[in-house]
Amino acid sequence: MNKLPTFFNYEEEETDNGYETTQDFILSWTLRCALDKYKQVNPLINGYSKKALFFLLYGENTETLKEYLISKEYEDNFQVTFIKTYRQKHQIDLLIEVEVIEHSKAQKYILNIENKWYTKISKTQLAKSKEFIESEYSSNVYIKRHLVIFFEPTFKDFDIQMCKENKYKILTISNIDKYMDIDKLNATGNDIFDEYWIRF
Repeated sequence: MNKLPTFFNYEEEETDNGYETTQDFILSWTLRCALDKYKQVNPLINGYSKKALFFLLYGENTETLKEYLISKEYEDNFQVTFIKTYRQKHQIDLLIEVEVIEHSKAQKYILNIENKWYTKISKTQLAKSKEFIESEYSSNVYIKRHLVIFFEPTFKDFDIQMCKENKYKILTISNIDKYMDIDKLNATGNDIFDEYWIRF
């Protein structure tokens, strides 16, 4: 045995034990690391975080919603000029305001993210969150993206149906991780990032 046990012991713990909240924090922090100003602080993390954000902004589900893919090619000069995250605002797991540069112009996005690890999607949850977003960010300057992110591909037909009805994208943490294309043999030097995205 040449390494310590994983920090996340979810396979041996029967209840949520705060894992969904942890996923909220990790995603929030990872995406905030995508800001251009952090490139000089840790270029590896900044690059991986930008790819994660790019994937959430431009990816799409297949017609059945069982796959989440991206056809837009990632650009190394992808610029992220503003990002602000809110946890549990109006009971939304993660609400994120983003501004990026597209075709030499600023474009604003709203990411409405529901994180799932153990809990299921309720019948009214997605509709209520989307209604709040549409009201709070009614201006056409925002492109709104509604996403449900599962830790593992454990979602059921009911979850897919709820996402279809409410026009949410559905994906997993492993989808994001795969697109980030992290070099698992080359740690970034940041314990939080490395524990979740590399060792876990």
